[in-house]
Amino acid sequence: MSTAIRLWLVAAAAVAAVMLVVPARAGTACSPGSYLDATSGTCVPAPPGTYVATSGATSATPCAVGTFQPNLGATACEPAPAG
Repeated sequence: MSTAIRLWLVAAAAVAAVMLVVPARAGTACSPGSYLDATSGTCVPAPPGTYVATSGATSATPCAVGTFQPNLGATACEPAPAG
């Protein structure tokens, strides 16, 4: 995949993230792939390079060395290609 296409996908995903921010109701946990932002009180999708595996998270977890996640709202990281 070319760099231009990757940049376009990242930009498109960022726009989607802005549209996916959902206000959290008291006592309602954010779903896997998103976490509760304490400042805004909204459920925010995990940014690229991170994941949220379970509901009720208050932060996203960075991908471990040797893994990556190019998408927003991920619930797991993917193994990085060799090389």
